[in-house]
Amino acid sequence: MHEDWKQNLKAETDQWDRIFAERTYCHVTQYSGSDSYCWQTARGDFRLAGVIRGRDAAMRQAEETMALPIDEFNRRVTAELIDDLRKIERDIMRLSPATDLLPGYHAGYEAGAADVKRRIAAAIELGGEGHNTQ
Repeated sequence: MHEDWKQNLKAETDQWDRIFAERTYCHVTQYSGSDSYCWQTARGDFRLAGVIRGRDAAMRQAEETMALPIDEFNRRVTAELIDDLRKIERDIMRLSPATDLLPGYHAGYEAGAADVKRRIAAAIELGGEGHNTQ
């Protein structure tokens, strides 16, 4: 399991790296005083990471993530970035509700909501035609 991994003997906790290319690597590091490890898989500027019990499990998870097709890796990173963006937007709105954040997004949302309302009104109007109101 460890043949392609190199231990960082200078680290304060158990720490290992597996380098595939410049800026493409796996990394695991132990949380001090525990059997929990943070694993990371980096491809260029983007990374996926998590926490798992045991060094071997962390190495395995990092390698499995590295083995993902690039489209799947990118899909997972994108999902995390979208979650982060939503959290940041929520925090900004809590601190400053009047902030005009992502105006294109809000304009698109408002146009979509208005379109749904028009469709509902049209459906209600069509449903009322031909019905006797006496």
